[in-house]
Amino acid sequence: MKIALDHHYAENRHHPEHFENGIQEMNIVDICEMIADWKAASLRHADGDIMKSIEINQKRFEYSDELKSILINTVKQCF
Repeated sequence: MKIALDHHYAENRHHPEHFENGIQEMNIVDICEMIADWKAASLRHADGDIMKSIEINQKRFEYSDELKSILINTVKQCF
C-alpha cells in the first residue's frame, strides 16, 4: 500500500506530501482540494470526523492556527 500512496501523493498537488516543504508550498486551489479530500475521507469511516482531522493534521503538517481557522470555517460553510 505504501508504494501506491507514495505514487498518489507524488502525482496529486492536494496532498502536502506532494511538496518538499509540505503545505507551505500549496496554493489556494490545492488547499480547497485538500479539505474536500479530507471531508470525503471522513465520510468513508463510521467514526470519521472532519474537525478531528483538521486538528490532527495541524500537528502532522505544522500549519498555523490561522489556516486551521480557515479550514474550520470552510467546513462549516461548505459541508
